Amino acid sequence: MATTTEEQQQQQQQLKQAKKELEIYENFATPLPGTFLNLPQESVLLKCPSCGIKDKTVVENDLKWWASELNRIVGCVFVTFCCCCCLDYIVPCKQTDRSHYCGNCGCYFGRAMKRRAPLKIK
Repeated sequence: MATTTEEQQQQQQQLKQAKKELEIYENFATPLPGTFLNLPQESVLLKCPSCGIKDKTVVENDLKWWASELNRIVGCVFVTFCCCCCLDYIVPCKQTDRSHYCGNCGCYFGRAMKRRAPLKIK
């Protein structure tokens, strides 16, 4: 009797684990092996195609180089002409990507891109 309840618990745990894996992989479109699209901003549980270890991804912020340069130039122009209230010049600062890597071998999985909604002109 005790073995049947243990077996049932093991089966339930296996089903939960399989369901978690399915949820993870249903959220991604994979055009190339190991490159995931639609990754979230936070760390996720993935199986590395390179080393085969299933672990949480390591997330690094990548500021786009043009965002910092554009912000510097636009900031200088606005300070020079004193029209800081005309445009939200901090928008380029918000252009960051979050790259996901394997915590074990450092294999690149993909990135979560932060995009702003298009501006509506009336």
